[in-house]
Amino acid sequence: MDRRELVKMLPALMIGGKVGQLSAVKTNDPLHVPDDAGWTGGTLAAIQAEIFSDGAASDTDGLTEISFIRVVNGGNSSGIADVEDDGFLLSLQGFTSATGNMIYENTTADSDATIRIKIGATTYYMMCKDAEG
Repeated sequence: MDRRELVKMLPALMIGGKVGQLSAVKTNDPLHVPDDAGWTGGTLAAIQAEIFSDGAASDTDGLTEISFIRVVNGGNSSGIADVEDDGFLLSLQGFTSATGNMIYENTTADSDATIRIKIGATTYYMMCKDAEG
């Protein structure tokens, strides 16, 4: 595929479409929670990365790698270096630090902060440091 063909496909890919073997996922679509306190259960997630095995013969042995999230810093080596210098793997914004909140800045423990996560039915806290090392 030459560059001109790819440029023709960009509008479809930019809105989350699929062209041949290329597909794109539209991002920055906020999950709107209605102004309604009548929720009675269930699960709500802005992103659900699910690997769904269709049947008993579903087997990923032939793959080199399988993951729920793959993060790649690719392209030009100068750009890669700049992303490594300035980028973040994860950016959490809009949270207030306090006991019981999702993020808690803790100066009395081995970590500087914790982030609440859930594994199965158990709540855990990932420890974070404000400096390397």
